[in-house]
Amino acid sequence: APTKWAVRGLAEVLRSELLPTGVTVHSVFPPNMDTPGFEIENKTKPAVAKAIEAGEPTHDPAIVAAAVLAGLERGRFNIACGDLGLGLLVRATSGLAPRATPLMDLVVLPLIA
Repeated sequence: APTKWAVRGLAEVLRSELLPTGVTVHSVFPPNMDTPGFEIENKTKPAVAKAIEAGEPTHDPAIVAAAVLAGLERGRFNIACGDLGLGLLVRATSGLAPRATPLMDLVVLPLIA
């Protein structure tokens, strides 16, 4: 979790600092994907991590890639791919990051927070 937050924080800082230059920065949150790399990862994954992920589906990489491209085309900063739960988690923990749907966040976040 600390390294994930460090990458996310770096993306937020880069976005803010590069905004005047026209360079855009995006933060993508992919789900578990059905790939050979994920299969290898699962062979050495600690039991506690396996327990946390129990019951979580794996996603088709092509569908995740399409979701990433759609988020980029819409100019989204935080791009959650996968399922509704991941999307809600990203929204609920966005802090001061730019929001693509502030009205939706005002309606939904009180229900999940």
